[in-house]
Amino acid sequence: MGRMLGAEGLGVINLSNRIVAILLVVCMFGMRQVLIKEIAIGFSAGDNKRIGDSLKTAYFFNLILSAFVSVVLILLSPWLANNFFEVPELEEVLIISFIVFPFQILSRIFSSGLAGFRKIWQASLVDQTLNTFITFLVLAIYYICNIEIDIINVIIAYVAGRFISMLVIGAYWNTLFESTEKREKKTSELLKTAFPILLVTVTETIYKNVDIIMIGWLCSAKEVGIYTVASRVAIISGFLLNVAHSAVAPKVAVLYNDNKKVELQTLIQYLTGALLVTALFILIISIVFGEFILSIWGSEFKAGYMVLVFLAIGQFFNVSTGTVGTILTMTGFEKKLLSVNTFFMVLNLILNYLFITIWGIEGAAIAFMILIVGMNFTRVFYVYKYVGVKILPWDKVLGKLKI
Repeated sequence: MGRMLGAEGLGVINLSNRIVAILLVVCMFGMRQVLIKEIAIGFSAGDNKRIGDSLKTAYFFNLILSAFVSVVLILLSPWLANNFFEVPELEEVLIISFIVFPFQILSRIFSSGLAGFRKIWQASLVDQTLNTFITFLVLAIYYICNIEIDIINVIIAYVAGRFISMLVIGAYWNTLFESTEKREKKTSELLKTAFPILLVTVTETIYKNVDIIMIGWLCSAKEVGIYTVASRVAIISGFLLNVAHSAVAPKVAVLYNDNKKVELQTLIQYLTGALLVTALFILIISIVFGEFILSIWGSEFKAGYMVLVFLAIGQFFNVSTGTVGTILTMTGFEKKLLSVNTFFMVLNLILNYLFITIWGIEGAAIAFMILIVGMNFTRVFYVYKYVGVKILPWDKVLGKLKI
């Protein structure tokens, strides 16, 4: 797409995707983490009613909320495109994206069930890979059939990927879980747990996406495109972190619920060590070969090299500190996580506005780097203080160094 659409066209597509990403978090209302936790505990205990009740609540609440939000934003799309972002091409892209929006919510519910059933790679396949693969397949069909790859056809490819992914994961989930027991909605009970998690996930989503939104507002679609490619390269290691989040979440919930602190710390330290080594390798590759990698998308994307460097440094600290956010959420300390996220989200908004105004897209990357380092080290401290888990055995490492 970078080759076919150029930086500006790619920027329009990514603006739409980032807006949808924020809305997905809002409309899931924190229920993804609640579902994983409830379904994991129910699966471990063989309690099908607990699983069924949780799913019925999510179907009822989240789908109604997403349908309402979808209709409202379809009506608001002309204003968002023409007045706020001042990118007229964005209008049709947003409308098409919002039409399929509720189906994405349904996919998130199904993938939460898979994660709770410890079908980790299957859940990650749907969340991270299947949608992208189908989108690529549709684009390949366009190319083979000599269909023009323009902005509208690209967003249609994305929509096809999202819809087909929902059908595939829904069919797979129905083969795993079928309960004949009468299901009851536990809306008030689950929402009471979900609301603090909603605030946590909203703050996380804002700090992850605010850079693109603010570049689109303060700069241009072309600069959004350049920044997008640099960020995609930088977050390659983040894919492994997302898989780790899905893998570790149900295990953390069960181990902490059973008060198995030793097993929990062993699991976390092993996982964090592996992530640290991987993140360091990708950081070195990004710095040494970054300009060449960016040139694959076209010569205009080489302007994002310094953006890539700053983002890669931030991503190194993000990945190397492990799944600290998930640990706090799955152990009942989501309010502590919320306080950290809220502080750094506000800081990120301020830094992005100031730095983008002064340095453009490089300023957005610097703001991200500062945010991610400060926030993750604070989370590491909170995991140690409240959960009682060290993410890495630093005491043993330092003891060996002294010897």
